[in-house]
Formats: sequence, structure tokens, C-alpha cells
Amino acid sequence: MKYKILFVTLFPQIGGAETSLVYVLQKLDRKRFEPIVLLPKEGYLSERIKPLGIRMVFLELPGFLIRQLFVPGINPFAVWKFYQLCKEIQPHVIHLNHTTLACYTGIVSKLLHIPVVAISWVNSDSIYAYQDIATNFGADVILAITARLQKRIIRRGIVKREKVKLLTPGLDTNFFRPPENKVRAKKDLGINPDSVTIGIASRFDPVKDHLTFFTAMNIVAKIASNITILVAQDPSINLEEKNTFAPIVKKNIDVYLANNPTVKERVVFVGYKQNMLPFYQATDILVSSSLYEGLGMIHMEGASCGLPIVSTNFDGQHIIVKNGRTGYLVPIRTPKLLAEKILTLVQNKRLREQFGAEARAHILKNFSIERYTKKVQDVYLGLVRPPAGG
Repeated sequence: MKYKILFVTLFPQIGGAETSLVYVLQKLDRKRFEPIVLLPKEGYLSERIKPLGIRMVFLELPGFLIRQLFVPGINPFAVWKFYQLCKEIQPHVIHLNHTTLACYTGIVSKLLHIPVVAISWVNSDSIYAYQDIATNFGADVILAITARLQKRIIRRGIVKREKVKLLTPGLDTNFFRPPENKVRAKKDLGINPDSVTIGIASRFDPVKDHLTFFTAMNIVAKIASNITILVAQDPSINLEEKNTFAPIVKKNIDVYLANNPTVKERVVFVGYKQNMLPFYQATDILVSSSLYEGLGMIHMEGASCGLPIVSTNFDGQHIIVKNGRTGYLVPIRTPKLLAEKILTLVQNKRLREQFGAEARAHILKNFSIERYTKKVQDVYLGLVRPPAGG
């Protein structure tokens, strides 16, 4: 029997949760499961899904009643439309890619008796008790991507321990791989092959703290002249449509660079890349200055490509970056220390290669997409099949 899985996602654009969803869709056993993806509207995410030949449906499910307080959204008209859609599709399981929408799935799942799997990605999924109430109501199984997040969700006792499973995402390590020739990879991206390339691939959002990164790079650029700084992403990409932060962040970066020509002349903005592999393969050191990350899919992708990573350490970054083994971890908002660790790697090619090899080995051992997708599929089957002997 083939089971229909309705994947429900909150944003039309690409972030870590959306990237992970694409990876699952790519590896899902299509002989056993039929995926359908619900998105609010077309965007970068739908562009990534189209080549997979998967049916997409579009319906806006407002995420919040009060965004600043993370009060879960519930729109009666949207609930009715979602109910009608689920009656038409008749999914065996709803895969909720963001717990934020748990109120919608909770109502529909109770009316139509459809089990729900929900993914929890960040600490902000469980700041207030009413978020836990909504999540508990809207999901039969909650997959927390880190142990810290798992503990956070169950800390109040509203969501029972047995309902929350730890399952860290994975990625295609055969696709995200080190280049056969780093010089050629740099030339293909139009980069001086003799320079040490330092990359950042975070979306333009205040939480990514780009100014700490550029402040650190200004220090590095005054000491090491042989560097190129690669900046990926597009300031027009906002996960939330009404979020105006991205252009402001980009403008602040431009102002900083205008006042610091030493670093500006080494910066190359490469824009949004649907295929990030050439970016990683042309990079020597990957950096993240983020104030927090649930996990950091960028960290995972870069490590799989054999890159040493210098990252801030506030939330889940340590799961991917092993300090002193695969890269370095520094406190948030410490540009001098960030610069010091980057310089250590800029000036020591052998150490870069050692850390990169360790990073690749760490990902291969722990974070393959095959492992992750199989476990997700096992969760689906556990919800649609009666237990043995039952």
C-alpha cells in the first residue's frame, strides 16, 4: 500500500527547515509514500520542489495571532479551507514542518482522524506555555532536532516525554562533497585561485549578525592580504513576507563596507544560489556569526564538503562544529576572537585540511540523509500501522 503524506510548511522561501524538507522529499521512498506539499504561495521553495515532480498545493495558513509574543495563529476561514483540502487529498499522515501551525493540524486531525508528525526547529517554538499547549494539541509525534530542544519542549510537562522524539536532520553526503580540484572550483566561480576564500551563507536577518562577521573580517584583512570573502544569499529573501529586516541588514552591511575599504575590496556578493555546491567547493573556511541556530543546515552542508567552520556557539552549533577538531566555536558578538580563529586557519593550510577532513568524517558518520529519511518514514509507518500483536 502506498501512503499519502501531506507536507505542510509555513514559509514560501528557503531557510534551514525548508532546506531539510527538500532533502527528505528527494530521498523519500516513492514506492511506499506519495508526497504532496502544501505551501502558502510560490517562491524559492516551490522552485526547489518543482524538479522533483511532486504535487504542490497552495494555501495561506496565518502563523501567528500576535507575532511578537509567538501566539499561534488560527484563522477560521483558513481552517475550513485546510479541512476541505485534507478531505480531498485524504492523506494518511500530515507532516508539519513547523510546529507554529499546530492549531490548524490539531483541528483537522481530530475531525478527520489523520495522525500528525511535527518538526520543532528552534527554541522559539517553546517560549510560552500556550505554544506547548498548541503543539501538544496539534501533533501526535514531535521530532525535536536537538536534545536541548527536546528537553525544552517537555520541561513544563504539558507535552509528555514519550511524545517528543530526538531526530537530527541529515543531508546527501554524496552530493555535498569536497571538490576534486579546489583551484578549478575557485576559477569556476571567478575567484582568484591563490587566495584563501572565507565564506558566509546566512540569510540577511538580524539574528545572523553579519556586522560581527564583517568586523572580524576587517581585522583579518588588515593582517592577511591574500583573502577573498564570499557572501551568499539575497536580501530580497524573507522567510516572513512582512519582515522588512533583510534590506535593512544589507544596507547596514553596505554602509560598514563603504567606511572600511580594506575589507570591502575583498568582498564578493554571489547572491542566492539554488545549488550551493559550487559556493562550498570554492570556499576554504566557512564562518557563521549567528546569534543562535537550532542546528545550522549551512554548517552541515559546509562540513560535508570538507570545510573547517568557525562559528558562534549559542545553541546547536556544537553538534556540527567540534571545537578544535573540525573548526572553532566562539561566543556570540566577539569579533576579535572570531577574527583570531579565522586567522589561525587562514595562515595554516595543513590545519584547514585536517579540520576539513575531520568535519567530513563527522557528517558521514552521523548525518546522512538516508539515515534521517528512513527514521522519518518509520515514524510515518508507526502512525498508520497497528502495533504488532495489536
